[in-house]
Amino acid sequence: MSEQPPTIATSSELKRRVRFGAGVTAAAQLLGQLVQVGILWLLYRLLTPADFGLFWMVVPFLLLLRNFSTLGLNIGAVQQQQLDGEQLSTLFWCTAAAGLAVSLVTAALAPALAWFYQSQVVFSVTLVMSLHALVVALGAQHQALLERELRLASLAGVRIAAQLVGGAAAILAALNGKGVWSLVLGWYFEAALLTALCWWLAAWRPTSRVSLSAARGLLRFGGYYTAASLFFVLAQNLDKILVGWWLGPVAAGYYSQAFNWMMKPVYLVTTPLASALLPALARAAHDRALYSEVLIAFTRLVGMILIPAGIGLAITAPEVMLVLGGPQWAPAGDLLRWLALAIVVQGFINSAGSIWSSVGKSDRLLIASLVMTVALTMAYGLGLFVGNYFHQPLTGLAASYAAAMWILFGPYMAACLHSAGVDVRDWFQSLWPILLAAAAMGAVVMALRTALLHIMALPPAAILAIEVPAGVAVFALCAWCQVTWAIGQLRRVGN
Repeated sequence: MSEQPPTIATSSELKRRVRFGAGVTAAAQLLGQLVQVGILWLLYRLLTPADFGLFWMVVPFLLLLRNFSTLGLNIGAVQQQQLDGEQLSTLFWCTAAAGLAVSLVTAALAPALAWFYQSQVVFSVTLVMSLHALVVALGAQHQALLERELRLASLAGVRIAAQLVGGAAAILAALNGKGVWSLVLGWYFEAALLTALCWWLAAWRPTSRVSLSAARGLLRFGGYYTAASLFFVLAQNLDKILVGWWLGPVAAGYYSQAFNWMMKPVYLVTTPLASALLPALARAAHDRALYSEVLIAFTRLVGMILIPAGIGLAITAPEVMLVLGGPQWAPAGDLLRWLALAIVVQGFINSAGSIWSSVGKSDRLLIASLVMTVALTMAYGLGLFVGNYFHQPLTGLAASYAAAMWILFGPYMAACLHSAGVDVRDWFQSLWPILLAAAAMGAVVMALRTALLHIMALPPAAILAIEVPAGVAVFALCAWCQVTWAIGQLRRVGN
């Protein structure tokens, strides 16, 4: 395969490639999320909240350590304008070595985690899951090459295939009474198949030609990116660590699943778009007007989905969790109501890393991530303190997370846009009509829910079946100009 990125000669060609790639992968991401919903619907009925809690007491530590397994070199491979074979091989072997080191460190930390949580099961789960970092690292560069070449439809296809196989493995294990090990097995199957399929698709193979000097710039970029990602992952997972340590696996199960459902619409939208965003912005970095146009279009597309989704889910969360998991998962619905408010801003904050990376300013990303980590840590402490005072520590934690994300949103995005040379006022103004329409939708859905729940006393599934279409219709009417613009973008993808 060619070791150079594909040539995109004109701005119109770049925009066409971005629209097509983002459109196809958005459809694939939607399918993937539907697959995940089906898998979790079954697993919620086969496993207990404590099983999920034990799994998610370990996962935050694995995610923290896994940052070091790629060293940010996969992002550097996408961001760079030119890469030769020697650089690619150097990046691969550095990533593989880092993945092996992280796996060994994870295994060595298993006794410490067992002591921290006072659980022998945590020791066993950590030990078995330690090799996951190596499996991911072996496929990281090949995934990056597919993104670099904007082969986003192919990448989305292999991700769905991996999800299906991993989910099937977890369900079969759960049917055989394996408890938390069902989730561990599913995680491994998904990661291993994704790595294998990316190797097959990318067709590139590493050689023994390695030169650290040739990749010094990428290693420096990757170092900043890794440190920034470490702080960001810490900020996003410290709350789950605290819940598992203080309140135990059942509470960790409720909180982790509420948090994951909050993040699902964020990933649904930002994953396919961000896969196109970073390579597109990196190629457009020489043209400020084109760069701003691509970024603001991305912003509008993200806002069109996530802003109404966040407001709508905050209203309907109790019914959502009852339909998904049944009565045993009802406590997670109360937490999801608070966490869902963060969806409105979460997608933009998550995408800021792509913006900073596209202009090669991973050092600024590191500083911003450090500030966010400190702010969220303070918010978690305050939320737990206030929540515990009212005998609702989980609710206090969820509310503090949502409030902190809203407070950080403005200055965080302003700093990011300023670094990229994008007009901050234009960017925020592109969201204002969407926010107003979503607020109107929220008022209608809230009134409708009150009538359906307290006057008509309908079951949760029936309430959702009425609320969701009504909310979509109200938002579409209130944001008609934005909707017609989005439809135009989709038609251009289809053409």
